[in-house]
Amino acid sequence: MNKIEITNGVAADVGLPPKIVAGVIHSFLHHIVIGVTLGKTMHWLGFGKFSKVTHPSRWSWDINNKRRMKLPAIDYIKFEAGQSFRDTVRGK
Repeated sequence: MNKIEITNGVAADVGLPPKIVAGVIHSFLHHIVIGVTLGKTMHWLGFGKFSKVTHPSRWSWDINNKRRMKLPAIDYIKFEAGQSFRDTVRGK
C-alpha cells in the first residue's frame, strides 16, 4: 500500500476527510522521527518500537588500495514489532 491508499483507508474508517487524516499521519510520523533522532525510544503499544542504535567505528579492508581503513561510527534505526503485530502477521 502507498501513502494515498493508507490515508484513504484510515479516512474511511474514522469518517474524516483524507486531507485531515493525511495531516494527522504526517504529524505522527514526524514526531516519531524527531524522537528517534533525539535518542528516545518511540513505543506504540501493540504495534512496535522505534529506536536509534549506534554501530561503533571499526576497521575494514580497502580492497582497491590494499590497506586497512577505519569506518566511522554510524547511527541506524531499529524497529521491533509488537506482540499483537507479530501475532496478526503470523495468523494467530
